[in-house]
Amino acid sequence: MDSDPVTSWWNAPHLYMVLVGLAGIVVWHVIPRRLSTTRLVVQIAFFLTMSVLLLDGAVLPYEPTRGTETTAKAG
Repeated sequence: MDSDPVTSWWNAPHLYMVLVGLAGIVVWHVIPRRLSTTRLVVQIAFFLTMSVLLLDGAVLPYEPTRGTETTAKAG
């Protein structure tokens, strides 16, 4: 286990989720308003990407832990 806080912060799935979210906001604002369907598709694509990042990082809010168990990936 790496005890360096900067390394653990850099490898956290939440960081990448926030970065993808910010990129989604920028892309959404760049697309003209007259292309509302395209904006919706882009928004859904970014939300799906953020969901995949959280699932890949083993952030599962619906899976309760029992006792000393953890839902985080080992290693």
